Formats: sequence, structure tokens, C-alpha cells
Amino acid sequence: GDMDSGAASADMNGRVNTQCLVSDSQTHPAANYCNTFSAVSSGKGSSGWYLPAAGELKAMSYSYGAINLGLQKLSKTQISSSYYWSSSESYGNGAWGVRPSDGIMNYGYGKNTSIPVRCVIAL
Repeated sequence: GDMDSGAASADMNGRVNTQCLVSDSQTHPAANYCNTFSAVSSGKGSSGWYLPAAGELKAMSYSYGAINLGLQKLSKTQISSSYYWSSSESYGNGAWGVRPSDGIMNYGYGKNTSIPVRCVIAL
């Protein structure tokens, strides 16, 4: 359901949100993309990826420098300072966008808007 900023920033249920979006009759490209995402061909880390909730993306802001340093050392794509889709619904026909660089949240993204997606996995 619709979440205000307080509820969205406390939402850490990205995995559950993603499953709800995937099983919805409407199409949710960002959730579907993360649900079928595979970083490696097999083994640990190949399945279980999901579209993070707003709270999970916001939490990344507290360790933004460390996360990007780790990604840099692994030669992986760093988290940009732009807004990313969350799996947390905002008002009407939208979802929360969150900027992991500083934790700023924006509810103004209609579901037909194109903004970056960053899938996550819990290991």
C-alpha cells in the first residue's frame, strides 16, 4: 500500500515487496528485473536478488563511502549519486526513489518513469 516518508524510510522489506510486485497482475519491470537477476552463473549469489525497499537504500547512505570503496576494489559498478527505484510504494501510482549517497527520498516517481535500478542480495 501507499507509504508516507516515515513508513518508507523504515521499510526494510525489499524481498517481500519484490515478491508482491512480481506476483501482481500489473507489470513491474524493475522488480521483475531484480527477481530474475543473476550476478554469477551458479553457486552463492546467483539467486535471491531483489529490488531494495526505501529503508534499505536509505541505510546504504550511512556506509556509502565504504560500499563504493568495496565495489571499486572488486572492479564493480559503484553506486551513483542519482536516485534509484525502491520497492516501496508512494502515493497513487508511484514508488519511492532514494539517493543512497545521502539518503534523500523522492516520492514523485510514477511507475512509468525511467530511473536506475540497483538489485541487492542478502548473504
